[in-house]
Amino acid sequence: MRVIAIAGQKGGSGKLILAIHLAAMAQQQEVETLLADMDPHSRTCAAWGGEREQKTPVVVQVASNDLDDFLLQAKEEEFDLVILDLPSQDDQLLQRATQQADLTLIPYRPTFADLRSLSLILEQLDQPFAVVLNACPPEAAIKTQQARYALEEIGVPVATISILHFEDLDDTLYEGASVIEHDPESKSSNEISELLKWIKMSRFKYLSIRYHYCPVNQKP
Repeated sequence: MRVIAIAGQKGGSGKLILAIHLAAMAQQQEVETLLADMDPHSRTCAAWGGEREQKTPVVVQVASNDLDDFLLQAKEEEFDLVILDLPSQDDQLLQRATQQADLTLIPYRPTFADLRSLSLILEQLDQPFAVVLNACPPEAAIKTQQARYALEEIGVPVATISILHFEDLDDTLYEGASVIEHDPESKSSNEISELLKWIKMSRFKYLSIRYHYCPVNQKP
């Protein structure tokens, strides 16, 4: 069983959208997937699961104090993949969850505000982790590439796949669906599929990190 934690220090990064679509894509590829909604203030993943006609991927609410028992039960029930949608502003849970995760993904919008907040969360994480450039403006490819260069320059691992901001990533959630179910041939479906492929290919190795801070004048 593999565990992927999805974490963010601030709202608006697209964390839960990424968690939902990755879980649905993995399940579509016959990976038995369990999506854990650990955000007590949102419960959006759980609400999405309640809207679905399909019973998979399995979506559950998990309290922070129940993390250890939850992961043990998931292993006993022979799930292949567990995705943890972690809340913002809970450093204790963040540390515990990333210690047990095989990989932590940090959705990051290519903006100066997100770059500044990134330094706060990286200090709390266990390796291995990687930033996912997420909700990138389709018309601003240069800006996204500049963000990638800025992160790599300070030694932050970045997924090779960027996720563009398309409305179907959000709109399909209202139907209790995902992009892979709504339109398997869409650009969004392809990007989520490629990100999942990258995760599998990474083999969850520990990465060599030389990151220590984010300079104030370092702009994407």
